[in-house]
Amino acid sequence: MKPYVPLFQRPWTLPSSGRAIELLDAKPEQIDLVDMATMLAAAPRFNGSTASEDGVTISIAQHCVMAADILFARTGRRDMGAAGLAHDGHEYIVGDESTPKQKATGLALARVAKAEGLRLVDAQGAEVSLPGLYDRGMAALKDGLDAVIYPKFGLPWPLPADIHAAVKQVDRDLLVAEAARCLPEPPWTGGFPNDPPIDLDVFCEDGVYAPWPAARAAQEFIRRAALYAPDCALVKGLVDDMIRGERFVLLDEPEDNRRQEFAPA
Repeated sequence: MKPYVPLFQRPWTLPSSGRAIELLDAKPEQIDLVDMATMLAAAPRFNGSTASEDGVTISIAQHCVMAADILFARTGRRDMGAAGLAHDGHEYIVGDESTPKQKATGLALARVAKAEGLRLVDAQGAEVSLPGLYDRGMAALKDGLDAVIYPKFGLPWPLPADIHAAVKQVDRDLLVAEAARCLPEPPWTGGFPNDPPIDLDVFCEDGVYAPWPAARAAQEFIRRAALYAPDCALVKGLVDDMIRGERFVLLDEPEDNRRQEFAPA
């Protein structure tokens, strides 16, 4: 039997709902839809480099909503939409670890090890790449959280091969389209493609792609969960909270009222 270690001595985070989440041993009951929606809506894509003139940035929540809508449009399958919505769900717990930052951290670890004369070897005596080890550690952390989050959206984990491949493809397509549309032109030759794989405007209700305010991004995230996974544990849990009067969340709204404020009670 493992010895008990108090929560404050283990890696954890505390969302606004008060449901503390253990990063290395997350439990299904610790995952909350409103926490996920509001925290992803406050987390910017591309480290905040997509800010509009009024300072609003594209959020991870908006990115996930776009992924969900595009996957549903491509396949007509609600489980694909749910998978697109959930694909960055772990980032409400561990944040958005950008690829450049992740690579730089691994290389920085290797530099520290070299400067201090440290060398990591495996059981056979072969040297272990610290950047590669860091990448595997981050992947294991995210996989552990995904193993709890995806089933809360009514999806199996690991994802079936076709859903996994479709999510990876739309994530890559959105990366290119969002960068080409929203980031400054990079200083290197070539820059971003002139013909990105997705026309972002097509998937926007008003026909113009632009960053959503955090309140709208959170509300749209919750609306998509109710649309693509209406019977999942996350949506049912939120509805139960609303029935008990513990929360009020607008799951749908009139067409002319898309920007109404989202706020839990």
